[in-house]
Amino acid sequence: MKTLIKRASAALAGGALAFSGLAVVSTAPAAAATSPIDVTSFKVYPSYGGTAINASTKSYRIATNARAVGAFTSATIYVDVYRGATRVAANVQAAYIGSSYQNMTGYLTVRNGWGRGAFRLANVRVEWYDTDYNKLSAVDGSYTGGGFAVKSGLKASGKVRYWSNSSRKVANIKLKRYLSNGKYYNYKTKVKLQRKKSGKWRTVKTLKLNSKGAAKYSFRSSKKYKYRFVVKANSTTAGGVFTTYGKA
Repeated sequence: MKTLIKRASAALAGGALAFSGLAVVSTAPAAAATSPIDVTSFKVYPSYGGTAINASTKSYRIATNARAVGAFTSATIYVDVYRGATRVAANVQAAYIGSSYQNMTGYLTVRNGWGRGAFRLANVRVEWYDTDYNKLSAVDGSYTGGGFAVKSGLKASGKVRYWSNSSRKVANIKLKRYLSNGKYYNYKTKVKLQRKKSGKWRTVKTLKLNSKGAAKYSFRSSKKYKYRFVVKANSTTAGGVFTTYGKA
């Protein structure tokens, strides 16, 4: 019998985890596995960094880690996506392993209608062709990980205004949040105004944004500093750091 896939030891591009093991195992009794592929773990993360969904970032990656425990010619790993008990996506390809090619990274497009919060991968299935090219399938429930969060992204406009002949300064911030209907809305929350002093960011004032997602704060400082606005994340909304231009 020919060896149908080679040992894969290097992680693939895009943050994929390595697939390891041989497609042909020794004649010693193997672990009682219905499938020739043992899925060990998943990691789900946004494709372009950060942790938020917004108008331009809706693509997530699924990094799959698995090992071979039997013989096969090719195999595909599929997953479903759940929010609580509700399935929001089915038959998402998480990985493919062939005799000369493998891709252990799957891609997932998050839909606005899914809402925001905690999600998970479940109902993990392996479909494969055996050495006689019969198509088979099995459910694999022995993996770990697979949980991820979908959060609303933010966009902000803010600045600190100053006058050359005065120590008075005025900070203005306006914040919007990308909601599950695909639109940005004013975000009423708390924002920290910070300045950089002696190499460290220090909070000047915690501002409460109104129903229009805006706040204005007047203060005095005889020196010029770099300023930024910091928004804390929660379970459904991403945080953010918005640095103002130059010194004020």
